[in-house]
Amino acid sequence: MTTSIPMSSPGDDHTPLDSAEDILRKYNVVMPDISQKLGHNRIIEKIAEGGMANVYKVWHEELEIVRAVKILKPGFDEESKKRLRTEAKISAHLHHPNIVELYGVNFWNESVPYLEMEFVDGLSLKELIEKEKRLPFTVAIALIQFVCNALHYAHNQVFTLYGKPYEGIVHRDIKPANILLTRSGIPKLADFGIAKPLDISLHTVGQKVMGTFTYLSPEQLNGEPLDRRSDIYSLGIVLYECITGEKAFPQKTIADLIREKLRNQYRKFDSLGIMIPKKLEQIIDKSMQISPDKRYLDAEEFAADLSDVLKKETSDSPERILAHHLTGQIDIPLPKKRKKHLPVLTIFFFAFILALVVVSAILLAEGLKDKREHVREEPFHVSHPNVPVQGREANFGLPLPDTTKKAIATDTHSTAGASAGLNSVPVKPVSQKATSADPLSSGVTACMQQHFSEAIPLLEASLGKTLADSQKNLASICLLEAYIGVNNLKGAQRIVSHGAINDGLYYLLWGKYLYKTEQLSAAIDAFCKAQTTPSAYKKDLRKEATYLWARGLEEAYTAKPNAENKRLAIRAWQQFQNAFCTSADHLGQCKDSEDRLRNLTQ
Repeated sequence: MTTSIPMSSPGDDHTPLDSAEDILRKYNVVMPDISQKLGHNRIIEKIAEGGMANVYKVWHEELEIVRAVKILKPGFDEESKKRLRTEAKISAHLHHPNIVELYGVNFWNESVPYLEMEFVDGLSLKELIEKEKRLPFTVAIALIQFVCNALHYAHNQVFTLYGKPYEGIVHRDIKPANILLTRSGIPKLADFGIAKPLDISLHTVGQKVMGTFTYLSPEQLNGEPLDRRSDIYSLGIVLYECITGEKAFPQKTIADLIREKLRNQYRKFDSLGIMIPKKLEQIIDKSMQISPDKRYLDAEEFAADLSDVLKKETSDSPERILAHHLTGQIDIPLPKKRKKHLPVLTIFFFAFILALVVVSAILLAEGLKDKREHVREEPFHVSHPNVPVQGREANFGLPLPDTTKKAIATDTHSTAGASAGLNSVPVKPVSQKATSADPLSSGVTACMQQHFSEAIPLLEASLGKTLADSQKNLASICLLEAYIGVNNLKGAQRIVSHGAINDGLYYLLWGKYLYKTEQLSAAIDAFCKAQTTPSAYKKDLRKEATYLWARGLEEAYTAKPNAENKRLAIRAWQQFQNAFCTSADHLGQCKDSEDRLRNLTQ
């Protein structure tokens, strides 16, 4: 999470013209100490130090949450402060599950700027490689796919900077130290300190090259114009290092490094005694081509090829691969074995059986058609086991106590769509005519009625059309709700990978997805954000968000019982009761919160 500044040697991560110690000595400045406050934040510990900035783990006393603060070391010139301000402006536009979130910018002692950011409780990819030497190639592929998602989002982000509109951001400093991993294995791209919009140059110090030489693209070294393909080159270098445990260009001097890099003279995998699929070698080589025109056009194309390789090796998802590698708590199937050719007679036999099954299915479908149409005309009151009614744990990802289940069970005939919470959209029956004419309206209606399996193809079809931003957001939120409702986490992941929607209902659903994928810390943050972000689609979600937030904090205490986690859980349940429960309310979630608070304080 260190900020990038000019380099003077290939082994250093950004050494300024003067060392940090010289600058601090020159200006007689002391950086903040442990337990000091930066605004509402009290410093817990220093977690990183660079030439230009320090990063601290802090406790936000007002919101009662752990965050990170990146503070510029006093004494630097205005150029450094402008770079930090530019980082803040760029990061403020980026809301993606695989990008470190920025919460605000402020000043220490009224003069020293600092950024308040998401705290990633885990380690950097650099630390992971140092610890393990090299990663299994399936783990490396899974990890880089997430970073590709983050880059694709940033490369296509539309935003305004210093009053001018731009489309696309080049990170310019992709390296293992700037890829962070949560304890559950979720990658987060950090440090947009030298990022810039496409087609412009910001904050260039003379002829200094910005970034870390080992990972820079040839066009960066030559001072040429950059685009998204420069980040793809750097990410290819990182993928190579993950698999080999070696730097692609380990030369000791800058002159040697630049010469070998401009010749693309990196050590091949077979010379290192490392066996990986031939297709993966070709992918890495393509990403590291000297000419940008010979590389991948964008990060999405890069990720697609990596996904193809991964699918041939294992049937498990990238999320589970990383979670298993970092926690060891999820069993992952062995790599797929190559299929053997079946005898011709066996093939004919199976084809005959398959034909019988297909014919039977068609006849059965025709026989049930009238019955199915009749059922659709009936009010939707009965919950399918895979489609949760309002409040069921399958929808929230959190088990409810028996008392809460009983209270909810009495309300199963409430207005359809209460779980989706799309208050501003009228509920109407789903008809064949509406389905073909307006997939968005029909998909939203089906989602509100909790016909999630019926809603998914309609909403997917609507997103393939040209929509206004508000319609696109509505379709995405409904689709996320539907995927979570049928427990299709891969589908949900695809929605959240496109970037966050600044709506309370989206953050609530995002939190449920994060919880289901065992990302407890991130889920807690999402539920917290849902409490304070208004929603255009659900008016009364703060109670649900606060309840799930408190449940998450209690589970964090259960997983790691210490005084601080216990205090957080107690305060969360107290906050829920004070906001939503009266002294006479002893039902449902209020009764549950009373019981949990009593157990915590005994």
